[in-house]
Amino acid sequence: LVTNKLNINEIAATHMFNRKVSIYDIEHQSISRLWNTVNLPTQIEYFTISQSSNSLLAITEGSQLSIWDSRTDKPIQRLSSSQLPKSGFLTSVSIQSNSNSTFIAVGGFDRVLTIFDSRKWIIKNSISGITKYDITWVQFSKERNDICFVGGHGGEIVCCSWGATAKQQPKKSVLQADSHFIGLENIK
Repeated sequence: LVTNKLNINEIAATHMFNRKVSIYDIEHQSISRLWNTVNLPTQIEYFTISQSSNSLLAITEGSQLSIWDSRTDKPIQRLSSSQLPKSGFLTSVSIQSNSNSTFIAVGGFDRVLTIFDSRKWIIKNSISGITKYDITWVQFSKERNDICFVGGHGGEIVCCSWGATAKQQPKKSVLQADSHFIGLENIK
């Protein structure tokens, strides 16, 4: 479940086992759009890119990431398992926008963090084996563009530098800690 930042009356939700995504209109208390997905949708996130003021949705569906325009009924981009380093089931997505580009990070059962650049829909970076178990959540740092936090099963938290600029190489496991040890009870 996620709220559209450009239109606070719009909420999107995934229905994994029904293979559907619903867009709800809060003001009219109704479903405004209902999309059928190819695979099982697990995570959803609203975002915008610098070239447009439209709200887009990044949806992890099985082993692919699909990008939808919230005003239409068809995906505008599908990044399939052939474009991903491995074809594991994706369970998490995070978005980071800056003045130049929008970056989308995905992770899942294969323990690979993959970051896409929205300008050309290419893989900006990929870090494999970042967690001990499968990735359950991903979050970009709000302070630094090149830092990403990754959560795994068993309460594991990893902080990594993913190399936001072409000169930087990704650094794995800059910080690795158990969420209970550092005082976090519930992780996404």
